[in-house]
Amino acid sequence: MADKEKHNWIERLLRYYFSRNVFPYWCVVLADTVIVFLCSAFAYWAFHRTGVTYEHRFELLHTAILFSVLSLISSRVFKTYSGVVRYSGFVDLLKVCYANALTFALAVGTYYLFKYLGVDSWRALHPLQIFAAIVLSAMLMLVMRMVIKTLYDVVSSGSQAMRVLIYGALTGGAGVAKYIRSERPARFELRGFITHEKRIKGMQMLGVPVYTLDEDLAAIIQKERIQAVLVSPLRVDEFRENQGVRDVRVGGGC
Repeated sequence: MADKEKHNWIERLLRYYFSRNVFPYWCVVLADTVIVFLCSAFAYWAFHRTGVTYEHRFELLHTAILFSVLSLISSRVFKTYSGVVRYSGFVDLLKVCYANALTFALAVGTYYLFKYLGVDSWRALHPLQIFAAIVLSAMLMLVMRMVIKTLYDVVSSGSQAMRVLIYGALTGGAGVAKYIRSERPARFELRGFITHEKRIKGMQMLGVPVYTLDEDLAAIIQKERIQAVLVSPLRVDEFRENQGVRDVRVGGGC
């Protein structure tokens, strides 16, 4: 009972922090700049180790702050904070890569500018070290966005979402699956596919198992607590003609 109450409390907290008012865009920008700062410091340490890093700590601090400011400019240009990060798709992740590429170009440009001006306190990292820092920053930013999106997907598919199977895999079923997963709030929680294609038996599709008609579907429905079966538009006629599947669906309580 205590574990269930703890789970509900965590779920409510996540829902609260993923709301529009509590998860503003500046949180994303702040997280990105902190990542750039820390990665810059780590890259310098990786090349020079502790003694040299401590000796040049102030130069490193100035340079890391400079790179963080440059990352703010890049995020503004490509609007990596626009939209809600939990909905991040391929285009949003590509913007992050573009923004980091611009940050690298600006950072290298400032390095040679300060070298020309004879200013050493703002160019602690050399171009190779800058490249390592920016690549690491980009990777961490991408991971951060994917983790946030995954957390939101888990939270949004709460107990109110109906647990479903999709009849029909491959092209038609995949389209239905992507559509129901894009709904906000989520009405359905996808638990698997049903297909007549025996060649894909036992495989996974979009992270959920694929079941075939020769399996014990009634047992699967009870085990997974399936509440409904959604039919792919390409398999409607086949579903109507398949009395066995319809009997299983009714017998399983769908």
